Amino acid sequence: MRVLVHDHSGHPFQVQLSRELSRRGHVVTHSYCAAYVSGKGHLVAGPEESLVFDPIGVDTVAEKNRFARRLLQEVRWGFDLIRQVRRTRPDVVLVSNAQIPTLIVFSLAMAMLRVTQSPASPRNPAAARPPSSNTSCMARAGTAPFYSWS
Repeated sequence: MRVLVHDHSGHPFQVQLSRELSRRGHVVTHSYCAAYVSGKGHLVAGPEESLVFDPIGVDTVAEKNRFARRLLQEVRWGFDLIRQVRRTRPDVVLVSNAQIPTLIVFSLAMAMLRVTQSPASPRNPAAARPPSSNTSCMARAGTAPFYSWS
């Protein structure tokens, strides 16, 4: 499964999560905001790792004391994240510690880009199964995480 883990801060736990998912055989891209200065995990893949680190906001510095400029930066980072998702085409996107403007831009774009659940295929075997009683309400509503990209 292709997984994109975006942790705005780049904290160690999320990096460890990405490494573990990669170790378990998933194709993982770990994203973080390089412009945000804080304590970060080890954001370099080792020689034996297939994990890819792909930051957003590389060419900027977070304007923490200038509200209007910071708001525009956070909106821009949302668009950067959308471009990253379109480029990597993951099956699942995990987002943590993202700013509200970034999340709003990202979630609106994902809602517009999302296509309804595709028919059964090797990439989407869950579509062939009828919902069971232990299936989540999201899966019964047809919004399970297996989607096709347009």
